[in-house]
Amino acid sequence: MSSVLDTPLMFLKGVGEVRAGLLAEGMQLHTFRDLLYYYPYRHNDRTSFTAIQAIDPEASAVQLKGIIRHIEVVGHARAKRLTATLSDASGTIELVWFNGITWLKRYLKEDTLYIVYGKPNLYQRKLNIMHPEIELAGNAATTSAGKLDPMYSVPDKLKNRGISSKVIARMTEELLKRLTATDIPECIPDTIRNAYRLTPRYLAMQHIHHPASEREKQQA
Repeated sequence: MSSVLDTPLMFLKGVGEVRAGLLAEGMQLHTFRDLLYYYPYRHNDRTSFTAIQAIDPEASAVQLKGIIRHIEVVGHARAKRLTATLSDASGTIELVWFNGITWLKRYLKEDTLYIVYGKPNLYQRKLNIMHPEIELAGNAATTSAGKLDPMYSVPDKLKNRGISSKVIARMTEELLKRLTATDIPECIPDTIRNAYRLTPRYLAMQHIHHPASEREKQQA
């Protein structure tokens, strides 16, 4: 008897034939089952914001919320880059991108509130963030803020075709919405699972990919 997990990925909402072909060739992801068991290698903590003035230069990453005050393209050839000044109530910080300048010029608007995530750097005694993730604030349907954001390994050749970790995260989220507990049956007897208070397999899969808290992630 066939399982819904054997469904080709092209039939998952947001995938389609072309993207499914890329996933099959570049990541060996062919079916719903393959995607379900393609686990994130870590989760970025996007549950809190840091004031610009309170940024630790040694932090692995920070999440900021502020208004873009100034946008400028500077330099030439390989040194060409887009810079933007992000401001909050505590101070300002420079954001820098060397890639995707054309798209960023269209996307970024001055005097607009954004959420920024990236690693701070100290350059000439000033903090900046190189190539941060940036998204409009206030869009609860698409923002990563307030979540433990799953990070998936994606080959560079697929990233160049528009398939990023964020795209995989949206796919796993859509897949888990589509599946039910009967689609992911238990593999451990109920007596053992109840004795050790193990998380049901269906919930464990949700918590592996998209945990609501650190506790859920650990319990999965």
